[in-house]
Parts: sequence; C-alpha cells; structure tokens
Amino acid sequence: MQGWYFCQKFFRYEVNVLKKVFVPVFVLLLVACQGDKIESDENNNGTQVEVVKAEKESARSFLEFSGLLQPVSQVAVFPEVMGKVESIVKFEGNEVRKGDVLARIEQTDYQIGFDQADAAFDLAKANLKNNESNYKRQVDLNKNGFSSQAALDGMETAYKIATAQFNQAKAARDMATRQLERTQITSPIDGYIASRSIDTGQQVSGGGPAFTIQNLHQLKVNLSVSESGLSSISTKSKVVIYSDNLPGKTYSGKVVFISRSASQDGGFPVKVELDNSDLSLLSGWTVTIEIYQPEANKLVTIPGKAIMKKSGRWVAFTVEEDNAVEKQIELMTQIRDKVYIRSGIDEGDVVIVRGQEYCNSGDAVNVSREWIGIDEFLQENHH
Repeated sequence: MQGWYFCQKFFRYEVNVLKKVFVPVFVLLLVACQGDKIESDENNNGTQVEVVKAEKESARSFLEFSGLLQPVSQVAVFPEVMGKVESIVKFEGNEVRKGDVLARIEQTDYQIGFDQADAAFDLAKANLKNNESNYKRQVDLNKNGFSSQAALDGMETAYKIATAQFNQAKAARDMATRQLERTQITSPIDGYIASRSIDTGQQVSGGGPAFTIQNLHQLKVNLSVSESGLSSISTKSKVVIYSDNLPGKTYSGKVVFISRSASQDGGFPVKVELDNSDLSLLSGWTVTIEIYQPEANKLVTIPGKAIMKKSGRWVAFTVEEDNAVEKQIELMTQIRDKVYIRSGIDEGDVVIVRGQEYCNSGDAVNVSREWIGIDEFLQENHH
C-alpha cells in the first residue's frame, strides 16, 4: 500500500512536467505497485478461526430448578417443666447428639416430689406383700376347712385393694421420676443448635422454645414442578446440585417425594434431599438443581462457546468449502459447557468455536486450528 501511495503522489505532482520524459518510468512504477497489491490479496485468506467437529453422545436432558437449602429436620425444643434455669450446657453453633443435655432447671422441688412418691411406693409395696401373704394363707386355711368363705372373701378384697394402691403409687413415682428427668432439657435429634432463647436464672415454662436444633448433615430442597415437567421426574431420577458459592463442586441428590396433587400455585410439590456430611453447604443458600430424565438419548453436541444469539435466535457457524455458513439452531439442553442440538447442526459438521463473532455467512475463513474433539477443546478452554 505504501508503494501505491507513492505512485499516486508521484503522478499528481510530477506528471505534467516530466510527462514526455518519464512516461516509461511511470508505467514501470505503476506495474510494480499493482504487483504489490496483487501479492497482498493473495496473502489475504479470510478470517482466522478454530473449529471442531460436531459429535453425538449419550446424554439425558434435564429440568433445571432454583431452590433454597433447608435442614431435613428442624426441631424446636420446649422446656417440659416449669422452673428457674440453673445452667446452660450447650450454646448456639454447638454440635449435639440425641439425648445430650442442653440446659438444666433447678431440681429442688422436683426432687422433693420424687422422694415423696418413692416413699409412698415403698409403703404400698410392703402393704401389697403383706396382703398377698395373708391372702395365700387364708386360701390354704379355707381349703382345709379352718376358715370360712366370708373370711377368704374379705382377705381377697384387701389383697385387691393393696394391689391397686401399689399400682397407683408406682404410677405416681414414675411420674415424679419423669418430672425430675425433665429438669434436664435434652436434644431430641443429632444436629446443631441454630438458636437459644433462654439464659441462666430465667424462669421458664412450656410456653416457648428454649432451643432450635437443625440436622445440617442432611439437607432438602422443596420444589414446585409444572404438570408437563412432572412426567420427566421419578424417585429414580439422577439429581445434580451445585451452588455458585462453591464453583466447580457438585452434589448428588435424590427425589424423595412427588406429590399426587397440585398446590395452590398450580405446581406439584417435589422434595429433593442430599447428603451434607462434610457441612460444606449452608442452610439458606440458593442452589441450582438439575433433575435428569431416566432415559439417555444420542444427541448432537457442540461446545457452548460455539453458539451466539442473534435477533433472539441461537446461531452457530460451520465451515463449508472454506466459507463460514451461519446455521440457525434449536437447542435441546445444555449440560455444563456442552450444548445439545435438536436441529440445525448434524454430526460431523465442522463448527467454528473461536472467531465466529467476526464472521458473516459466506465470508472466507482460514482454519488456524482444528481441535481433535470437543473434550480436548473444553479441557483447554474451560473457565
């Protein structure tokens, strides 16, 4: 181009003066400039692009949902007896096991009640033993003719009364024992203390929860699924869950409940559970849930980086006879960095994966690299 510019300048300012003398020289220069231009055109082979062939692979389409992680079980623990809190044993954030003591209520009054019930029980037990012995002896005397039937009947009645009194005393002692045990507030499940609403010295009753315990080792997500989507879900469906808070990490879930009736919003309640043994997920996080169809199909796939959106439609470019060809495509689904095609791209088509943004349909292209396969491209271009 510099040669051409020189030629133009030379012609503009000098040709009138030197027209007759230097015409042959001008002609030679013009030919040289045109030669440079032709060589430049020959070196221009089109837009540089990288390509990969569309493949077919087994894949299962999926339904995608967004949901809130919740504990599988959350229990509000209420004081079961009235009294003053003597001590707090466990605090917010502590891990607890079923039966662990969380707090203690003063036992003095309940201990007195137990002692009274225990003494009454011992008395009733001794009385029952005495009446039982007398009744058996009266039975023997009656058999041998040494006692009347009236005496036997009276002794039998006394024995039955003593038995009833013993049972009553035993029940009273059991209740007193239970009340005494209830002065210790215990955890009904394994989990973590999410909240505590009592403190030492506080007077408590059963009117409000003292602790809230959550099982965070197992989490759940409640979903609402449309009528059309429900047919693609079963308790055998593969479930993949991931969170933006933990990039690159996925979790396996399980569909544990599918409602047979719609809720007020028209959706069908579906519950998914997942293991959180490592406690890497937090209750309250929003996660993405993918529920896959049970059957796998052979689908045409290309890298997600190959597609673009134009005027509200998805397109990709293929290479045919060294030219870019724009193809309108219909997506079936996207799984991670791969796009599965319903129509528009066929297996074996050479798809542009880099440089397509500079192409128009029909433009010449120069393939600078052809990737061996989609997986190779994704491995080196994953972000």
